[in-house]
Amino acid sequence: MFIESILFENFRNYSKLNLEFEKKINIFIGENGEGKTNILEGIYLFSYLKSFRDNSETEIVKWQENYYYLKLSFKNEIQKTLEIGYSHEKEKKKKLKINGKEILKKTDFIGKLKNIVFLPSDLKILESPNERRKFLDSFLCSVKSIYLETLLDYNKILKHRNKLLKTQTFSKKEMDIWDKMLS
Repeated sequence: MFIESILFENFRNYSKLNLEFEKKINIFIGENGEGKTNILEGIYLFSYLKSFRDNSETEIVKWQENYYYLKLSFKNEIQKTLEIGYSHEKEKKKKLKINGKEILKKTDFIGKLKNIVFLPSDLKILESPNERRKFLDSFLCSVKSIYLETLLDYNKILKHRNKLLKTQTFSKKEMDIWDKMLS
């Protein structure tokens, strides 16, 4: 897979930036605060639809602007163009496009571009099984969309099952249904 270009509009500190990449190695050099990590964050956004910085959408939008827009072109077997738009004026919702066609389900978008960012804070995966699981789940969701859909279903079922357990007024039959779906 090869990223050919990426366009940033009102993303972090960029009013407008269009980058074209070389096929081999690309290196970003600059002073602190010039936006090197912002470029990596933008690329990451195309894989997971969220920032690795744990920021809200409104924080990603450039100061005193009301939207951001990203467009990325890449080539694997075929040429693809991915677009992400967000405005906090209207619906506060991301608009997604693949090759110019609007995508309504996030799960149809996630995983089209595969990448992993390994940050110093990710060293915590060595300390905790829970952190390792989150890291692996995140990676697997980007590789296989069916994994993402299954994980979302699993979490939904687990939430309902745990809610039922807290009520303490459930029958064994009810619990068996949730346990079966969970397994």
